[in-house]
Amino acid sequence: MQAVLLGGALNMRANVSIRDGWWVSVSEKDAALAASGRPWKVCDLECADDPENHPRRIRLPGGPQYGKRREPALTERTTGSDNRRSLTESFVGPGTVHDAAGNRLPSPFLTYARRVKIPREWAGHRVFLVLENARYNVTAQINGKIVTRYVGGLEPHRVDVTDFLTPGQYALLLITAGDSGVSGHRRFDPYIYTGTRLPTCREIENNLVHPVNYGGADRAVGNVRLEVVPPIRVDYVFANPSVSQGIVRYTVALRNDSDRPALVEVRSDAVGARKLLRRKTRVPAHSARLLRTTVRWPDAILWDLDNPHLYRLRTVLIDLRPGEAGSKLDEHCDTFGFREFSINGHSFYLNGRKVHLIGQSCHTSPDTDIEIPLSEKKRILRLWKEKGHINHIRLHAKPQDKGWVEAADRVGLLITTETALWTTNFHSLDWAGSERACYENIRNHFFEALVRRDRNNPSVVIWSLSNEMSPITPRDLRNPKMAAMTRVFEKIIREAGREDPSRVIQMSSAMDFLGRLRMYNLHYPKSWQAFPDYPHTAYWIERPFLFPWYGEGRDEMPAWIWRRDKPLVLGEFTCVFGATPDNQASIIGDVAFERNDFGTALVQEALWPMEIHAYRRNDVSGFTAWACLCLEGCRQALRALRRPETMAHTRAVRPLAALLHTYRRRWFGGTDALFEFSMHNDTRRALELEFDAVLKDARGGNAGAFGMPGAVFGPAESKSFSMIFKLPPVEQPATFRLNCALRSGKKVVDRWSAPVRVFPLKRDIQLAPHTAILDPDGRMAKRLERAGIRGFEVIEKIEELENRPDLKALWVRPSCVPVGKSDRERMIQQIVRFVCRGGCAVLDCPPALIAGALPVSLAAARGFGPDNRLEITRAFVAAPFNPALTGLSPDDFTLWGEDYYVARYCFDIPQQGNVVPLLVAGTDRKGLTASPLLDIYIGEGVLRVSSLELIPKLQDEPLSAPLFARLACSFRRMEIRDAAVCVGEDSLNLLRQVGVEAEKCGPDGVWNGRVIIVDGECLAADPEWPEKAIKSLADGSTVYLHDLGVEMTGVLVGRLGRKCQVVDGKAADGEHDLVDHSCELADGLTNNCLYWIVNKSKVAPWCVAPLHPRPASARVMVEGEYSDIMRLTVRGAVVAFRYGAGLLVIDNLRWQSTEIEDADRPRRYLTCLLTNIGVRLGRGSAGLTGAEFETFEERREQGHF
Repeated sequence: MQAVLLGGALNMRANVSIRDGWWVSVSEKDAALAASGRPWKVCDLECADDPENHPRRIRLPGGPQYGKRREPALTERTTGSDNRRSLTESFVGPGTVHDAAGNRLPSPFLTYARRVKIPREWAGHRVFLVLENARYNVTAQINGKIVTRYVGGLEPHRVDVTDFLTPGQYALLLITAGDSGVSGHRRFDPYIYTGTRLPTCREIENNLVHPVNYGGADRAVGNVRLEVVPPIRVDYVFANPSVSQGIVRYTVALRNDSDRPALVEVRSDAVGARKLLRRKTRVPAHSARLLRTTVRWPDAILWDLDNPHLYRLRTVLIDLRPGEAGSKLDEHCDTFGFREFSINGHSFYLNGRKVHLIGQSCHTSPDTDIEIPLSEKKRILRLWKEKGHINHIRLHAKPQDKGWVEAADRVGLLITTETALWTTNFHSLDWAGSERACYENIRNHFFEALVRRDRNNPSVVIWSLSNEMSPITPRDLRNPKMAAMTRVFEKIIREAGREDPSRVIQMSSAMDFLGRLRMYNLHYPKSWQAFPDYPHTAYWIERPFLFPWYGEGRDEMPAWIWRRDKPLVLGEFTCVFGATPDNQASIIGDVAFERNDFGTALVQEALWPMEIHAYRRNDVSGFTAWACLCLEGCRQALRALRRPETMAHTRAVRPLAALLHTYRRRWFGGTDALFEFSMHNDTRRALELEFDAVLKDARGGNAGAFGMPGAVFGPAESKSFSMIFKLPPVEQPATFRLNCALRSGKKVVDRWSAPVRVFPLKRDIQLAPHTAILDPDGRMAKRLERAGIRGFEVIEKIEELENRPDLKALWVRPSCVPVGKSDRERMIQQIVRFVCRGGCAVLDCPPALIAGALPVSLAAARGFGPDNRLEITRAFVAAPFNPALTGLSPDDFTLWGEDYYVARYCFDIPQQGNVVPLLVAGTDRKGLTASPLLDIYIGEGVLRVSSLELIPKLQDEPLSAPLFARLACSFRRMEIRDAAVCVGEDSLNLLRQVGVEAEKCGPDGVWNGRVIIVDGECLAADPEWPEKAIKSLADGSTVYLHDLGVEMTGVLVGRLGRKCQVVDGKAADGEHDLVDHSCELADGLTNNCLYWIVNKSKVAPWCVAPLHPRPASARVMVEGEYSDIMRLTVRGAVVAFRYGAGLLVIDNLRWQSTEIEDADRPRRYLTCLLTNIGVRLGRGSAGLTGAEFETFEERREQGHF
């Protein structure tokens, strides 16, 4: 035990932390026996025949892992699901639980037992049992008697246990914690184990009695304390200062738990500074009394970020009863800071000076909080304040350790504390059977855990009543539970305001709670990366906007705009967690699948500066990113501060800053270049700032200069402005530098340099011979000529193609060709005939009616732009070997022109037909499943379909004209042939879905084809199959062998004379195969195609989607260098061999598996790969578009965002 003692024996205060020496067991009887101090034997245990469940000695915090058992395998859980009801209903009491297959499941309850010696000195005092983070369904006993029982635990619980203890004797303390967070009033279901997942929205719809927490992030029992206080005592003091009035409103709360009335004198001081209260009063037995006064204090030393001065409060209680006069009954000590936090308009003010809340949202760790002393907590916070440039921390989604608040008081950081009232969607409520019970439970969360605990801590300026669980639109109130919750929250907000009006109340992600709060709070205004149009980050601030997460009632809602009538705080932004890397891939590309963190750090590094710059420019009142803050130790904090994404955040929030808000990459020489800037002073003092910018040419000479004269900027003051530079003409592309400096007096306080790519305005781009454009009125030809594009022919009517067999390439922009329905059909027919005979046509930005009528129907990808279009400011190269894209990088398809858009809509990548996407893009959970540029192979030619903003940006984006020439003239031709197929039924089904139309052959006849597709299971009975395959290769055939397995793959590789190691294709947890983009046959593939999910109904929020445990039947590990061997996937599941005149592809990926839940992933894989090896594909039986990882209904049921 760790004890902190204050005072002498007669007025002792003690805080005894009980962390060591606990015994834990699934059996209450066994835990009590082990902790009793009496000798015991294994045979005495209730679980004697279960060695894994014998009592264990632990140190708190301790968690449900002590009672967890191996869960059944996937097939067992599936087959055993019918037995869930009987298992759940029959379960009673502690012990081992088994499923129908005999597998042990997690235990529903754990009991923690500890024998505690109660000192004799505690006689005459009141003793409280304090349970911190003990959850969920908790029963506490002392010497066999129940002292408290509750459902909850993320908030502290304090129980008077004086009458259950005998000073000088031992007490046996038992704490039974049930991991039944789904509901304390429903039987435990071991299939829904909240130690590993959150309850679903359906489970909490009717009866959630306690807010859920991140699964497995906390422990069943965090800390246990015994608090000893005198019977007649100071319960608390509250110093509520007003800087503007120069006063402090002071309250002293007295408590008399003795059996007789007390006559006392109260002497309360700010030690060494001012007398606060001198008063004599009577306190009746078993009652409380509040003493209030107002003290003038105009010369107080203010607590501020730069000077976190704390006053020490000392309150002494003197006994005035006859015979006891002059004796000290109690001494109470606390601290407070003289500061005032207020709102004026849309801004926060600290001590009358404006302040932006700039920081991070974060968790602390229950495992390390208790271990880290206050001195180290202060060092950690000081590191983040000084090196991370933050002034504010939001302690997220539960009452975090009080020590962090005390450290922030001493370091000078502002804190938002938050209750544990949190869950997903808007259908959850801390419900305890009635609205009144709900009110009492939430009130305990808010008042006891936050409002009263932190009332004297000057760092705490905002109380957050809930996190992501409250109504944000009037439509939400149609739900009776939401209406009830609103009434409960309204009542608590009013009560909190009366008790302590010095803080601001927010409800995280609840806007302003339908007008009921003094501030707005939003989370993820760009809807979890649903908008792949960065750097457009703040349009929802700058103009009216309908948020997608308004949900089903979105169309009923008026557009929201920040009217700057209240402060706006972005409580969380740029969070990209998800079950798959697809969220991140839509921002950073296929590399997301190659990173252990799914590329989250790369996303944060790229997006945090963009979002922060936009918020600072718009004078947003506060913003706290999610999340890079590390509070586990000084060394860990230093490592976190050195991470690239943290450094990007730190750079973006530097207090004295000149920020560039123009992200355009390229300009034409001889034109005006507009740059937008802002200057910021986020220090706590007024400073004179001046700014200058100099444009240096490639040789270092001045190409232009601009300056802003010095002006005084007050705290949290900013200014936005624009500069126009006349770029000099250039004959070759050149890189200029924009050098900027911000000065305060003679000191440079911010300096940076940005590249400016300048291109020749006059261009001479010659197209290949026999290239034509369809241009009835000649307007398109004029635009191309103005852009310096020459060498093309003009045809005015599509029918002219029939008389022009010499044409090799054609560009058609349907918007330039006014057509009706019959004309549209005739135009498509003419283009298809032109392509079939070997021509190459580009269909530029076709409308939906034309795209949908192509031989391979194209549908618009769904996004969040107008009309649900997928608008993109970046696309990723998926076919680097295609001659149109050779040598180009993703940077060439990023941020085009003044508005940055690369495409205003995209197409869903088809799952059928001979289609290869050249560029990919995506949004949200669907990932890179859309394309603004793809090739469709028809007959002997290619139909290229583009939605790129090429023509509109010929005069705006320097890369548009050269890229136009590439797309118009550079094509990859393929010989597309019918395949001979000999596969199993599951494989044949998927091949039919993607458009393979050939009839199934026998094992003997299949080898006569020019393109051969064979499953390994069809070769098992033919010992001569390797020779037949090699003969077909020698004859020039393409042989595609699928799912051979280890043995057959090894045999064939050996016959080819290649030194390779063949291993089993199983994958460990967290492993997944990746596309090898250095292989030409992998053109058009993305890692999304190989991310094969199974059993997604079991996915927990924040957890990785379960992948197929054996995605391949074998893998080929090539030993040595072979120029004729190509690896299509990184782990070797798919390899190709050039042999003679033929091509051999060994594909051991088990894409035919019916366990794969998102079949569109293997379908896209097959469509692209079969096209690359020359297999003719027609209209398959698959749908035209892919599905999201989860539908709206699935997300709601699983409790996912």
